[in-house]
Amino acid sequence: MKNFVLFLIPLSCLLAPAFTTPVSISKNDFSYLFNHRLTESEKSALQNGEFVFNSISSVKNVRVNHTKETEQDIETVKNVNPNHLVEVIKVLPYAGNENLIETIALIMQDIDAYTEIPYYSQRHERTYRLFVDAEILSTKQENGILTIDERLLMDPFKPYTARVEAENRGDYYFYTLKNTERVKYLFLNAIKKEKMIAGVSVFRCGENWVIYALGGAYVFHGPFFSDFIESEFCGRIKSFVIFMFTRLEEFQKSESRPKSDAEN
Repeated sequence: MKNFVLFLIPLSCLLAPAFTTPVSISKNDFSYLFNHRLTESEKSALQNGEFVFNSISSVKNVRVNHTKETEQDIETVKNVNPNHLVEVIKVLPYAGNENLIETIALIMQDIDAYTEIPYYSQRHERTYRLFVDAEILSTKQENGILTIDERLLMDPFKPYTARVEAENRGDYYFYTLKNTERVKYLFLNAIKKEKMIAGVSVFRCGENWVIYALGGAYVFHGPFFSDFIESEFCGRIKSFVIFMFTRLEEFQKSESRPKSDAEN
């Protein structure tokens, strides 16, 4: 099977502009959603329809307030106790994007497209496929939550299993991916079981949609491994996010939509 995965890895790099639609955010919405860590330049970026993307040292340093919409994401990632962490925020107008949650859910289930995502390795100065292969081991839908167990292959790491959970409650969508066994590089256990997680929430706030992603991992730190993690993983989250929003823009501009496996 081709890939069905969202993989968030912390890094310090900027996202290229993609799907930038200016948005009006009220003062009340800013106060409700964000804390003092959101800078003036980041506020402007959000109003311009751009991403705010940060590598942060701790869940305590997130730029959003603990609200009913963000709490699930924050607490889920916090439980991993990550030493590498990334936060991504984007705001979109609701008008014209009424079916945003449905579209994002379909994009994430467009399995064939995932192996098309290019990833440029600065370490090797080559472009690779972001994901080499994945096998879906099981799928179930229960109590409104879609659960998919997978075996994933992402060079240069050994294959590992992961669990995807996606919950759609109309105006709120929450997606997580967590490794369910160790992630190995050569003879090293780079990441222990259930110590790498990605959370993405999509929700209404006033006249807008908010897309909030928080992902982290507790990664082994050896004599060379920290630098290796940065060089090998830098660009992976960038590649996927740009892919997702480029496809979202394409589908929002046309009447076509991605098909899930169930629709093919």
